[in-house]
Amino acid sequence: MAAKMGIRLPHQDDGKVGDALDELQGREPDRVVMPDTADKAKIGRRAALINKRHLATSGLTHLKAEDANKLERVRNGVRLTRLASEHQAVELAAALHAKFPWMRPATEPLWHALRQSVRRGDLGLRVPPMPPDAPPGIGKSAWARSVGKRIHVPSVVYEATVENASFG
Repeated sequence: MAAKMGIRLPHQDDGKVGDALDELQGREPDRVVMPDTADKAKIGRRAALINKRHLATSGLTHLKAEDANKLERVRNGVRLTRLASEHQAVELAAALHAKFPWMRPATEPLWHALRQSVRRGDLGLRVPPMPPDAPPGIGKSAWARSVGKRIHVPSVVYEATVENASFG
């Protein structure tokens, strides 16, 4: 029927179906309009402004490019990790304490948070923020990396001693 009416179907497309439909509807086929140099500059400025505002809402503009690149790994989400039982939380805390006994003030709250996460049946481990308050060089970063390794997740540790950071 379409062939009798002179209408070409999409599977018969020779690149002119859109123009043919426009002509059937009494419209001129679309023409490509290229912006001039001034319009291109205006479009570029507007795009840069939109990008700047978008970045400002991300809360990450204060990061160095290297640190922002580290966060790219989690752009599309993260894999959640669970502990099978409270016993596993106890084993993890015991292993951390054996390796870092001086980090007990950090290991104990972690142990409690892991146990609570298991008890609640959380989909993934939930651990509250734990900004360490200890002198430099005692192993805070090594402890944090060890936690990540023991719960089988990649970890990124930001060294506050080299950042312009403050908790107060």
